[in-house]
Amino acid sequence: MTSSNGVTGSLANSRVNVSVREPSNQQEHHHPVAGRLTDASPSPRPVSLTAPSVTTQRVAQQLDGERVWVIEDVRHVSGSFERFLIDRGETVVRLPPRLMAKAREGVRERGKSDPIDALAIARAALREGVETLPTARLAGVELEIRLLALHRERLVGERTRMINELRWQLHDLWPDWEIPKRVLIQPAWQTKIARRLARAETTVQVQIARDMIARVRELTRTITQLYEQLAELVHQVAPQLLAEKGLGVLIAAKLIGEIAGIDRFTNDAQLARISGCAPI
Repeated sequence: MTSSNGVTGSLANSRVNVSVREPSNQQEHHHPVAGRLTDASPSPRPVSLTAPSVTTQRVAQQLDGERVWVIEDVRHVSGSFERFLIDRGETVVRLPPRLMAKAREGVRERGKSDPIDALAIARAALREGVETLPTARLAGVELEIRLLALHRERLVGERTRMINELRWQLHDLWPDWEIPKRVLIQPAWQTKIARRLARAETTVQVQIARDMIARVRELTRTITQLYEQLAELVHQVAPQLLAEKGLGVLIAAKLIGEIAGIDRFTNDAQLARISGCAPI
C-alpha cells in the first residue's frame, strides 16, 4: 500500500520504528523512510514514501509519539540529518553497516533503491532490537541547552558579519582612525563609536553606520543574555563539566548538545570515535 504521506514500512501494533537511508546525492535531500507504525489493523500492510527532511519529520509527528528513527551509520552523509532530528527532540538510533550485510536478501523486490534499503534498515533494527542499539536523544533541559547554544552561535556569526561591514564604513568616514582588532564586540567600544557617529554630520553613509552599530549593540546584549541563560542551565545539568580545567560554559553546552545522551556510549573510546578522534 502507498499512502498519500508516502511512508515506507509495515503497519502493526508496536512502537514506531522509522528507518532512514541517506541517498548518495546529498543535494537532493531526500530521505526514504521505513518502519513499523501503530495502527488498528493487526495485519502488516506495506506503505511507501520518499520525502525531504522537513516533510519526513512533519509526517512522523502525525504518528505515535513514541517513535525511533533508525539511520544507517554513514556519518559523513547522515550526520546532518541526524542533527536535524535531534534538534527537534526526536530519538535517533545508528545502525552499524555490518548489520546490513544480509538484511537485503529477504526483500521481495530485486535490485537496489532507496525504499528497498530503508525497509531493509528497519528490518535489521527490529531483528537486532532497537533497545540494544546506541540511541541519541535530547529532551528537557538538555534540548534547551542545545537550541540556545545553536541560536547563540547564529547570532555571533551575524554580529561578526555586521562588524566586518561596519569597519569598512568607519574606515571610509575616518581613514585615520585606527580601531584595534576584536574590540567592536566590547560594549565600551560600541558606545564610543555610537557617540562619535551621533556627533557626525548626518549623511547616508553615517546613517547606515548608525544603524549598523545599533544592530551590533542589540546583538551583543542578546548574546550576553543567552550566555547567562546557558550558564544557569549547564550548572544545573552538568556541574562536573564546569569543574574540569579549561572547560567553560560554551564548551560544556556544546558537549551536552553534541553527545546527545552519554548513556549510549559504553566506554570513553566510543565517545572519542564519534568526535573523529582515534582512541589510544
